[in-house]
Amino acid sequence: MNGNNYQSGHSGEGFRKQALSRDSKRPNRPRFTPVVFQQEKPAETARDAEDTARANALIKQVAASSDPAPLAWNKAFAGQRFGSSTLATACEILHGREKHDMVVECLLAAIRNDHAQPWMYDVLALEMQLAKRPQNEQDRVLLSRIDFADGDEPQMLLTASMLSRFGAYEQAIRVCREATKRNPWQSATWGIARSIADRSKDPQAIAWAQCGTLTYVWDTNHAAEHAAAKTVLTTLIEELQSSNQTELSQQIQRQLQTALIRDMMITITWAGSADLDLSVIEPGGQTCSYRSPRTSNGGLLYQQGFGGSGVGTGNADRQTERYVCVIAPAGDYRVRVRNAAGRLILGKVQLRVTRHAGTDREKTETRLYEVGDKGVEIRVPLNNGRAMKKN
Repeated sequence: MNGNNYQSGHSGEGFRKQALSRDSKRPNRPRFTPVVFQQEKPAETARDAEDTARANALIKQVAASSDPAPLAWNKAFAGQRFGSSTLATACEILHGREKHDMVVECLLAAIRNDHAQPWMYDVLALEMQLAKRPQNEQDRVLLSRIDFADGDEPQMLLTASMLSRFGAYEQAIRVCREATKRNPWQSATWGIARSIADRSKDPQAIAWAQCGTLTYVWDTNHAAEHAAAKTVLTTLIEELQSSNQTELSQQIQRQLQTALIRDMMITITWAGSADLDLSVIEPGGQTCSYRSPRTSNGGLLYQQGFGGSGVGTGNADRQTERYVCVIAPAGDYRVRVRNAAGRLILGKVQLRVTRHAGTDREKTETRLYEVGDKGVEIRVPLNNGRAMKKN
């Protein structure tokens, strides 16, 4: 195998061939798509109409009862099952009528009668606050929510969507922030966060959600989402400047500049029907490859080429693979390329490395390397990475 140093050409150690079948090489990863409530309510469906009818019937039954509210709600739930969407609709109707005590009693009865859902605890705390219930009762409800749904990201996002449906945008954004701290790499999480932030009209929430998208969203549609995020942020900055909110506009401008920094970007391109594999061994030894396309350092193999017969048809993505580590540890990155199958024209690959993209220290280098039968390894050093090196 040919060994290379991206700067000085020192020899490198060979690496083993990998033996996955081409069918299993790049498995389809399941998309993370929790239930969300749309920013603009779509046309009512038959299911929506059914939920509304059941919700109104439930409210009417309780309102007609001569029993105290807690007992009336208990009787309404006795022997009946109500779907989560029906109960959400009932709560939304009562909330719109400012019947906050009724919402509280409805949710307490639902929880007592085995209808509990994680979103109920946050909505219950919100309605208790509006109904001026004691603070210790509100605190107990929030603690129960943590116990009920700890670590369940889809349920957290459903809770955030429910809170935004009730106009509790600050609480909804707080739940979204918690979800992104646990796993910042889910595109759907940032999509929900952007929607809620837009509805809140809070400039800081909008900036957080859009900057998070620029930093952490690298799925197949990332280019369009990044472009949209930059447009939103640029427009927001201009609006703040025109309304004399100079300090806030400058703060968001700095956040945007930081979100556009990429410490290390590596791209390989080639010609021919070959299917080349890119892998990057990061400082500390973690490997980013088609087997493990994401590392705990934040390294991500976000585009993988398949080679094949598409050469010359304008489908350049077939002969391109890309790696990025937005906040990268300093040290040596060992870039490995091997030819898994097919014909590589001239037997060479083009390696493009960009360090500190988005800063005044940005530098891009492009070179050709001969791949050979056993592949090629190139050492790519990075100084002044923004992450702590992991051992």
